[in-house]
Amino acid sequence: MVQTTAKITESLKLLEDTILENMDIPKTVFHKRAIDYFINNQHPINERLLIRKRLEPSYVKKDALEQFLLDDRRHEEIMRLAEEYECGKTILLFQILLDYCCAIAPAVLDEQLLKSLGLVN
Repeated sequence: MVQTTAKITESLKLLEDTILENMDIPKTVFHKRAIDYFINNQHPINERLLIRKRLEPSYVKKDALEQFLLDDRRHEEIMRLAEEYECGKTILLFQILLDYCCAIAPAVLDEQLLKSLGLVN
């Protein structure tokens, strides 16, 4: 098992926590599902996440820290994908979490909660 962290936005952290409350599963299981979802769907990395200069107008401020516990197989896959996408593993983990939260939120959260989180109009 490999323990690592990734910086994410406060809004993504809130979304993840809200989804987890409604799913009633451990965060490690959620992260495993998110990684597997990404591996099977291989979405592109959002270009804004690749911006490193904090003064750049499109820079995404990542002010929350998310801890991941990865089994060896998933860790190796994350490292391979980070190399393939030419980004760091923390950026990849951010994208993985973002993609999975956005994919399952409509199925897990009711419409009123989605609206309060700003995910639907």
